[in-house]
Amino acid sequence: MAVDKQDRVSSAESQPLPLPTGDRPAAANLRSHLRELILGGSLQPGLVISQVELARSLGVSRTPLREALRMLQEEGLIEAEPNRRARVTRFDPGDLDTVYGCRVMLESLGCVLTVRSFSDEEVERLRTALDAMAEHARTRSVEEWQVAHREFHRLLVGRASDQFGRTIAAYQDRAERYWVMFIRANGSGGLSMRDAEHRALFEAAARRDAKGTAVLLAKHLSRTALTLMAQLAPEHEPLTVRTALHFVSGLSSDPS
Repeated sequence: MAVDKQDRVSSAESQPLPLPTGDRPAAANLRSHLRELILGGSLQPGLVISQVELARSLGVSRTPLREALRMLQEEGLIEAEPNRRARVTRFDPGDLDTVYGCRVMLESLGCVLTVRSFSDEEVERLRTALDAMAEHARTRSVEEWQVAHREFHRLLVGRASDQFGRTIAAYQDRAERYWVMFIRANGSGGLSMRDAEHRALFEAAARRDAKGTAVLLAKHLSRTALTLMAQLAPEHEPLTVRTALHFVSGLSSDPS
């Protein structure tokens, strides 16, 4: 299935997007709110943003909105050209390939740093997230499944340094909107398609098998990327993902 690449202009009248109750209209709050709308698919790829309409819809002034859009542009979620309206970054198969290739490399390293010294408490938190994913897949609760899935993957790299962890989290967030596109195209039944892989990741991590978990994680992320690419852009060859997987799979031993 090829995605619709036509640009769409936001309409505040038809698509009200108010801030959650209690949020203040500061740039950081706006950025967080808009980020969730983009990653969740409410603001779809290619959507051209009218700052006047968006500010009216959110009930905020344009000054913090401009700053929020600037921060989202730095994350790659918004694109803008001089003297042109901003738009939600359009679907780009090259970006999908890059995002998942970076995830394979970065999360594999983060996984080795984390799993080799996993505590019993961290193992239990990982088990809790795994069980929650299974339950939410059974009930087809997409948003709840996403929360548990995000927690599962972030626990696997939880001992990465703060700056490294933020870099990993940024790529995880960018990948999430591609997953949302896949679910919208295939239905919530797709939530359980990687159950066995998640279970294998948990079991390897519970054994503190750092290298084994990292390689399983690289394969898991690569399979996900290839599935998304086959659905969203079957004509594109995901060279970055394949190269990253080959590199990680060739690791001979854990670093001492």
